[in-house]
Amino acid sequence: MIRTILASVILSAASLVLVAVLLGEPADLLRLWHQDRAALRVALGLLMASYACGGARLALLARAAGVRLSVLRGARAHLLGLFAAAVTPSGGGNHPAIALTLRREGMTHATSWSIAVYTTILDLAFFAWSVPLAVVGLALGGGIVDRSLVWLAAPLGAAFVALWFLLAFRLRWFGRRVLRAFSLPLLRRRRRHATRFVLELEEATATVTGGTYLTHAALNLLTAGMHLSLHAIFFAYATLGLGAPLALLPTLMVVLLVSIGAYLVPTPGGSGYMELAAAAMFTRAADPALIAPAVLAWRLTGHYLALLLGPVLGGTMLARSLAGRARGGGA
Repeated sequence: MIRTILASVILSAASLVLVAVLLGEPADLLRLWHQDRAALRVALGLLMASYACGGARLALLARAAGVRLSVLRGARAHLLGLFAAAVTPSGGGNHPAIALTLRREGMTHATSWSIAVYTTILDLAFFAWSVPLAVVGLALGGGIVDRSLVWLAAPLGAAFVALWFLLAFRLRWFGRRVLRAFSLPLLRRRRRHATRFVLELEEATATVTGGTYLTHAALNLLTAGMHLSLHAIFFAYATLGLGAPLALLPTLMVVLLVSIGAYLVPTPGGSGYMELAAAAMFTRAADPALIAPAVLAWRLTGHYLALLLGPVLGGTMLARSLAGRARGGGA
C-alpha cells in the first residue's frame, strides 16, 4: 500500500511540474500558499458536504434493506471506499472496501455487497444525464470543448443508461453470465460459493430497490450532491483563492468529464491523468499560472486528504483484508 501511495504522489507531482514547465513556470505552484484562506474554508466545507452526502446515501440504502446504519458510520464507510479507490487502479477497490466496512457493522455478506453495488447504480443514473448535459453545454458554450464533440453526448448517455439498466433491472441476467464464467476450469472450484453469493445478492438487491419513490428521489439528490460538492472544490480554489475568471457551471462540467475519464486510467486514483487533463482543459479558459496551483490544491483536498484520513479510520486493516482476499481469490 505504501508503494501504491508513493507511486500516486510521484505521478501527480510529475504531472503538475510538467504542466507548470510547459504552460508557465514551476514557481507558479507556490501561489498555492499565498491564496485567500477563505478558499480553503469553502473547499473543506464542500469536502465535508460531499462526505455527508455519501454517508447519508449509504444510511438510506441500509434502511431500504431493513438495516440500521447511522449517517456518521455511513460516512466512515464512504470515506474508506474513497481511500481504497485512491490506492487501486481505476478506483477498483471502492466497492470491496464499502462492503467489507459494512460487514464489520454487522450486515450480512449479501446485504453489504448489494448496498455497495447499488451505489454504482446511483452513480450511473447521475452520469446518464449529467455527462451528456456537460458535453453539450461545453461544446455549445465554446472556449473549452470543441463544438464538433457535441455528437459524443448521445452515445455517452446511452452507454451510462445501458449500464444503469443492466445493474438496476437485469442483475439476474448479469448473474447468469458471472456463473457461466465460473464454469471455466480455473474457476470451477469456486462455483458453489459464487452461486450462493449471486443468489443472495439478487435477493438483497431486490430489497434495496424496493423503496418508495421519495426514497429513490432522495438517493439521487444525495448522489448529485456528493459528486458536485467534490467537483466544486476546484472552483473554490481557482476563483476565490487565485482569482481565475471561471464560471461555476462550465467548471463543474469540465471537472465531471475529467473525473469520468479517470475510471479508464490504470493508475491509483487516476493520478497523473487527473492533473494533466484538468490543467489542459482549464488553461484554454484561464491563465495557466492560476490553473496549476488550483489543480494542486484541488487534488490535495479531494484525493490526498482521503489517503491521510483512511488509515486513521481503519484503512490499513482494510487494505490488508483486501490484499488477503485477492491472494485467496475470494468473491
